[in-house]
Amino acid sequence: MDKFTTPTSTTVINTEAPIVTTAQTGVKAAQTEIEQAKRYLGNEPGWNRIERAPVEYLDALDRMVQEVQAAKTQSRDLTPEARMRNARGIASAWRTQAEQIVVSLSDAARNARNRYEARTRPDEPSSDPAAMQAMLANARTDVRMVLDQAIEEELADRLVELARSSDPAVQYLVLSDWPATYFRARDAKTAPLMWTQKRRKVLAEVLDESRVEDLDRLDAVRHVEKALLALRGGHEFVMHDNRDLFGASA
Repeated sequence: MDKFTTPTSTTVINTEAPIVTTAQTGVKAAQTEIEQAKRYLGNEPGWNRIERAPVEYLDALDRMVQEVQAAKTQSRDLTPEARMRNARGIASAWRTQAEQIVVSLSDAARNARNRYEARTRPDEPSSDPAAMQAMLANARTDVRMVLDQAIEEELADRLVELARSSDPAVQYLVLSDWPATYFRARDAKTAPLMWTQKRRKVLAEVLDESRVEDLDRLDAVRHVEKALLALRGGHEFVMHDNRDLFGASA
């Protein structure tokens, strides 16, 4: 068995065992998403941390289930209250470990997004900060003049035309995060998604070949982010379904 393949769970669910089936499903969903990302991110920094997170989470989960079960059913010389205290101590220690795993995956996803977003930005139109600000101020004025005359359904196409402009400041502005600010000011509903789809194509046109590959890596980061959502969602269900172990506020 590959060391990154989820082993068959040894957990036995009964009245003494924590309820963890939703978390196990979340782990499987996370691994499916991570496998989708591996083609583009498998050789990138931090990949081992990403790939191991679901496995480590499931290993810790299974150990917790077995230890809680044992704490509740063994040591019959202890009172039920004492056995429950022991079980809660085990569950609390697992919660700390599990949340560290989720946080580590969150950090890895964020770092990957930041890395590839930086690599897929167009070149700055000037290396001089003052000149850069002046160029962008003029570009904002010019771009707004075009966009303000367009209805929402036309905004994405106008942005595409502007992104192909020979003016480097206009191109930089339009392919940066600035359109999101404009969309919010216009209270645009459909334009953001339309522009996201079209922006990807324009970036592939204006970036050099090595950075176009980073666009593929940036797309793959979405799978890691989906894996994080699956793992975190399953973890939250463990807290909810086992309030006797984690407390009513879990």
